[in-house]
Amino acid sequence: MHIEDFVGDGPAVKSGLEKGDVLLQIGDAAIKTPDDVLNAAFYLTAGEEVPITVWRNGQRLSLKVEPADHPTSTRKTAHLPEAPAPAAPPGIPLKTDH
Repeated sequence: MHIEDFVGDGPAVKSGLEKGDVLLQIGDAAIKTPDDVLNAAFYLTAGEEVPITVWRNGQRLSLKVEPADHPTSTRKTAHLPEAPAPAAPPGIPLKTDH
């Protein structure tokens, strides 16, 4: 899933993710759609580092993100398509091209 932009300077930015990265994996979860991000985020624990894998400039990179508590749903924060979202999971807020 291609990352277009970020919401604020939260965990995604602090992890080293960059605009243009392709998010491949969060923890053990493969990421192909915005819903995959939401599903993975639902199981994250705020404050516990999670490995993430991205594709950047022709290379696979491993980064770590430390999710934070988020006062609103990840779906609303990330501006993702409509569908029910889990109640306020820790999140990795970002904007995507999907």
